[in-house]
Amino acid sequence: MSADNIKSSKANCDCASSVVKCTTTCKSCSYCERRLELELLELDKLKIRKKRRETLKTFQWESCKETKLKEYKNRLTPLYPEVPRVDTSYKILRGFAETSIINNMSYFQELAIRKKVIYPNFYSNCNNYFQIQKKILERRYPQIVDNIMKEAREHFKMVTHEAGVNLKIKARRSEGHKRLQPMKPYKYLGRTENYPAYLAVKRQITTKFLLHHQLVRRILYECVVLLPETLCDISNLRSKPNDIKELDAAFKKCIEESESAMKKLHNRVVEITVSDQTKAKVGNVTYFHLLKLCNGILSVHFGQALYRTINHIVDITGNEDLVPYLKLSISYTDTLELQPTAADLNIIYSVFVSKLVESANKFLVLEYYRKHGYSAKYLKIFITEVFVVESVERQADNIIMLYEPITRYVKRLDEDFAEIYTDLTIIGSVSEGGSTSSDALARFNYGCEQIRHYQNYIKKASSMLSSEYFAVGQLILSEYVITMKESLSLIIDKVFTELCQLHMMEDELICKDFENLKEYALTKPSTSEDLIEQDLVEFGTLTEEHMELNSKTIQWIKKIEPVLDVNASMYEQIKFEYEERLQATIRNVNERIEKLIPMLGSLDEMDDFERCREYVDQIKVHLVVLRDLREKITWISKEQKCLGFNITPFKNVEDVENWMYPFFHLIKVCMNIKRHINVWLDGPFEFLFFDEAEQKIDEYMKELMKIQKTYRMKLRQAAVDNAPVRFFGALDDPDLFAWPSPLKLTARGIQRIKDFRPAMTLMRIICNDALVRRHWKEMSLIAGFDLTPNAGTSLRKLTQMGLEPDLDNYDVISSGATKERELYRNLVKMQKEWDDIYFKTGQFKDSGVTILTALDDIQVILDDHILKALTMRGSIFVKPYETEVRAFYDKLVRINLTIEEWGQVQSQWLYLLPIFSSKDIVAQMPEEGALFKEVNDTYKRYMDVVLRDPRVFVVAGAEGVYEIMQHCNELLEKINEGVTAYLEKKRLYFPRFFFLSNDEMLEILSETKDPLRVQPHLKKCFEAIYKLHFTEQLEILAMYSQESEKVNFRAQVNTKEAGGSVEKWLVQVEEQMVISVRDQILKSYKSYFLMPRTQWVQRWPGQVILCVSQTHWTLNVHKALSNEDNFTVSALFDTLQRSLTDIVALIRDPSLSNLSRITIKVKNYYFVRESWAFCDFIKQYPAPTDLQISRI
Repeated sequence: MSADNIKSSKANCDCASSVVKCTTTCKSCSYCERRLELELLELDKLKIRKKRRETLKTFQWESCKETKLKEYKNRLTPLYPEVPRVDTSYKILRGFAETSIINNMSYFQELAIRKKVIYPNFYSNCNNYFQIQKKILERRYPQIVDNIMKEAREHFKMVTHEAGVNLKIKARRSEGHKRLQPMKPYKYLGRTENYPAYLAVKRQITTKFLLHHQLVRRILYECVVLLPETLCDISNLRSKPNDIKELDAAFKKCIEESESAMKKLHNRVVEITVSDQTKAKVGNVTYFHLLKLCNGILSVHFGQALYRTINHIVDITGNEDLVPYLKLSISYTDTLELQPTAADLNIIYSVFVSKLVESANKFLVLEYYRKHGYSAKYLKIFITEVFVVESVERQADNIIMLYEPITRYVKRLDEDFAEIYTDLTIIGSVSEGGSTSSDALARFNYGCEQIRHYQNYIKKASSMLSSEYFAVGQLILSEYVITMKESLSLIIDKVFTELCQLHMMEDELICKDFENLKEYALTKPSTSEDLIEQDLVEFGTLTEEHMELNSKTIQWIKKIEPVLDVNASMYEQIKFEYEERLQATIRNVNERIEKLIPMLGSLDEMDDFERCREYVDQIKVHLVVLRDLREKITWISKEQKCLGFNITPFKNVEDVENWMYPFFHLIKVCMNIKRHINVWLDGPFEFLFFDEAEQKIDEYMKELMKIQKTYRMKLRQAAVDNAPVRFFGALDDPDLFAWPSPLKLTARGIQRIKDFRPAMTLMRIICNDALVRRHWKEMSLIAGFDLTPNAGTSLRKLTQMGLEPDLDNYDVISSGATKERELYRNLVKMQKEWDDIYFKTGQFKDSGVTILTALDDIQVILDDHILKALTMRGSIFVKPYETEVRAFYDKLVRINLTIEEWGQVQSQWLYLLPIFSSKDIVAQMPEEGALFKEVNDTYKRYMDVVLRDPRVFVVAGAEGVYEIMQHCNELLEKINEGVTAYLEKKRLYFPRFFFLSNDEMLEILSETKDPLRVQPHLKKCFEAIYKLHFTEQLEILAMYSQESEKVNFRAQVNTKEAGGSVEKWLVQVEEQMVISVRDQILKSYKSYFLMPRTQWVQRWPGQVILCVSQTHWTLNVHKALSNEDNFTVSALFDTLQRSLTDIVALIRDPSLSNLSRITIKVKNYYFVRESWAFCDFIKQYPAPTDLQISRI
């Protein structure tokens, strides 16, 4: 209430004049009422009443609590005995519960009982109820089975109902009275006897409740986000007709899309699971319970998605507006058949649904990816087969209902053409009209009736539409109509051919009769016998009737002449009538064209570009006349050709046609230009596309320029020839209005296009589908008002907004939007390319180990995409998509680093795998062996991931893979350091290993189990040893050279005693090599004088022979020089020559083996050199005193 109202009220109040405050409520005192209202308002502002109520409530609650506490702490013993009472509520509640609804047995329970009753060994022999085809017991004893099932249903109702009642109403143990139980105190006052149970439940929830874990929540989030409502949408297949193969291919594509969606989710969940670190926090047992829970979440969401998708498919088949549109056709064999039939379509859909269900059963459980060596198990998808069967049945019913209209149409079409189907398979014949030559005329007439009959059916087929449209699809009748017409035409041709044959036979008979008649007519009878055919008279006497008939026959020659004259005059009369008709038609054409030419003068007035539609309607009237005249001229030409007349040219008609049709084309072009420009200016904004509009405008401009050029030439020529049919006007006049109408129209059309060019520029800038809301906001800021297009926006309105001054600024924004979209499309294209880039794997040599191959091809694509992504990052148009580009670039960099690390890990792993495959080596390097086992498990685990999902972008770009590979490389570096130290120890133990590289040493040392595989490396350690002789017990007895010369060891070398250490038995081989060669040299030296030299050189190895031979040569030379034992130089020379001769003769011996021949040839070289060296020596030093031999 305002202050003025209070003042006015106070002036009229008695209390206002009183000094004493008014304390009573006065109904007549409005001043007091208003004052009271103000006081209440003040109290509400201070919330005094609310605070007072809260204080009272708190006080009452504290009082009640205190009273109850006192009551429970100081409970008094009742002074009177407790009165027992009958528990009547039990019977009332139980009676009420027993009257509740009783549930019947479910379908699945009844099915399980029926399987147990009919097939007691069902579960041991069959896993699928629907695979059982013969229900022998059920068919043989149906009454017994029904009684058993009825009894089971009643028993089920009784047991389940009683159990339900007992769950709700606790059963009493005995009748009688029930004593009252004292009320227990509230729980918050202290612990009760339920506290241990509470703690047990709490512990159980703490250990078994897993839904709150971060892994579960992440997987649940991915299931909700990545998995669509339906795995595939088949309603988009209604945009165009699909044949049965295209529909099947589309369904297969839908299955691939569904599997891809589920695979994408599964891969994402696997990626989350592999990179999850929860295992270290919760322990192995709880973690694998957690993985089972995650498997359940995946199974439930996959099952729900499949359930929704199958229901979507069934609902689509029952919706005429959404069902995939089919391309149907009809064909005829014995009856009219529709292709595809409802059964064919139902099979396609049934297979689609079954394969869709199968596609969800291909995903492994998560434990397989986290536990090495875990057996491959697949997720269980809870889609019952009963649901699938019922869905297929519903789907089949929907398809049958969709096919009903088209089935009725085909049946009616079958009835319409049923009469001729027999003739299509068994082509008719005119012989059905008669069977003898006397019935030729009847046969001819019957054939004509057949042709007319079939021609009526051809007309009937031609009147049919090429296609009929139904809810289920488009029924294509064109092929059926063409086949029908071709078949009927074939029958007509066959009948016509037979008619022609009949006619030719008749013509031949008539011609033959006339030939006979001619012969008889030209023969002059000399006697009466000749006249009456004397030959016939010779056999008997002719009767008078016969003689009269002969006379009558002869007289027909004279009687036929008037008939022929009448026929000739009739022919001439009809020919004259046809000629008159032809001349009348010619006159009619000339008259109509003469009347038409003056009417065409209005074409000179058709120069208004805006009235092109009206001109088209006007010219169409004249074109109808011209078309009719052209048909008549065609008929006239045909008749004149038949009658042998000269063809009339009809020059006027041709002139008018050459005048009218190009002008009509010009007017239609102008009309289309006007229509398109109006559509672009006033049409919906969202349907404006600059590229299409520019293409149309360019086509119209080229067409107008071409027409203008053509008309200028034609009009000049017509003016020179003074043609009667032409357009009038001044061609060279600068005034447009003085030009002929075609040039006016072309000039105005060109001008209209030029006037539309600015709007085209605006269309190019504004009507850009790359513009989004932020671009429109920028343009609106420049314009000063909202430019965002709405339902009423058009190009004309935009041209009227005065946007031309800032058109360059708008162009910059539009071009930027186009560049941004192009950048984004390139980004999406690159991302899409990675969907088809897979890791290639292969077997490493013959080891059976799977490794990555062709990494260079992936690296080439990576380098290209990284360069492109880096260019995108530096582009000024990347801002709207900067997050996506940076994320993609970071992912590519991660993939690149991962592949590099992975390649290094793979090469090092392959290098070290043979080493650590030996238990003996691992026993010598336990620390490195443990590190390699970790690397080996990691590598194989990720190779299993690649084999399951070889996509590079998914596997190599996953979080944690790069870090794991980097960690593996660090471990491999430590392993390599340990291996290097290990190899140094081996070199110190067996120094000949210094001749070998690390790789060669590793190849030798890795062969701890099979010493035979060390053979290829022996020549690198021992220069002349090619191989060793091993026994079956792997004991070494001898050594062979490359020429297969054998040297036996003095003592055998047992490789098994080395315990797998290659270097140990190689040391023994080295010792035996030295001892054995020394032994061979000593034995050879001793036997040198005991046998002829030719035998001696064949018995010992080549190196031994050379060594001993040079020793003896040196000794003999010394003796000869010293003249010991009267052994002179000449004697030595003779001895050397004899030995050389013997050796040469031995080489020529054919019985010598190839090995001995090769060995002796080498030795012969040394023998010859010894002889020549001795000769040279003697020539230089003839006397022993000339040479001071200080050392031999």
